[in-house]
Amino acid sequence: MGAHGSLLQAFSSTDEAIADSLDFSGPPAPLPDFPVPDDADDARGREVLAEMIGAWVEAMRWPHQRLLERLTWFWHDHFAVSARKVPFHNLMWRYLLVLRQHATGRFDDLLRATATDAAMLLYLDGANNHLDAVN
Repeated sequence: MGAHGSLLQAFSSTDEAIADSLDFSGPPAPLPDFPVPDDADDARGREVLAEMIGAWVEAMRWPHQRLLERLTWFWHDHFAVSARKVPFHNLMWRYLLVLRQHATGRFDDLLRATATDAAMLLYLDGANNHLDAVN
């Protein structure tokens, strides 16, 4: 996802474009609240997953704090979880919010938050890991 041509033309120099990218004074993209599902079937609904993906893509188009959204994408690629292995979309959405919360912060805080998140624990088969059978 590169910058749109009109955005590139708005800056007179590379330094100005970098400064704009590093400006976190604007509001972050608004993200919808997805209710906690009533049961496992609701948590697995494909329609909800499509809405969540659409909301995230829309957030990446937000004109303020573009770097926040790009770093969230970057960390999502680095600390990946899969909807195939984590079928509860509310956990996937919460995981995205954790990545977003820590995307521009300290790496050790990001690592701790992702390593203890429910989606990551499911993805890594955390319930099946124990001293005698480490995954």
